[in-house]
Amino acid sequence: MTSLEKKLIWLFTRRFINLLRTVFNWLIFLLNKILVPIDFSENSIRALGFAVDLAKKLKASITLLNVVYSPVLEVSSEWPFPWGETVVSDWKKNNEQALGELVKKTKEQEATFEISHLIKEGQPADQIVNTAKEFDFIVIGQKGRSVPGTLMGGVIQRVAQLANCPVVIVP
Repeated sequence: MTSLEKKLIWLFTRRFINLLRTVFNWLIFLLNKILVPIDFSENSIRALGFAVDLAKKLKASITLLNVVYSPVLEVSSEWPFPWGETVVSDWKKNNEQALGELVKKTKEQEATFEISHLIKEGQPADQIVNTAKEFDFIVIGQKGRSVPGTLMGGVIQRVAQLANCPVVIVP
């Protein structure tokens, strides 16, 4: 290899590295809103930890999303259960309190970024995908409260297929 070839390779490599730095700097400005679906499973809490690390590096904000899903309400249109809405209301109240505590605990440990929470009602995958339209990317646990022994939960698979933004799946 001649010295000219070595110089060209060195020049190309250096310019390529500078290009990568520029792209990374642009990503920092573009990715500043992280959605983290939380079902209080071990995997979703692990995903929150990963999102916290990302938020610190990217100077991003985090929004925790909990979806209250009640098959009772879907059935109740055919078979009315007077207690169905009361149960969902209690679940929402309990989840609101648990999310508030999780946000408070995260803020106490890591006060360098903004963190908030939302609670929605309905099918989890649909609600996550609809909410994600306002966010730059989703950080989600590999499995939530799904069938043991499966590689990935059904909600995560649907979110990964339907989301309009990147989805980071944390094992």
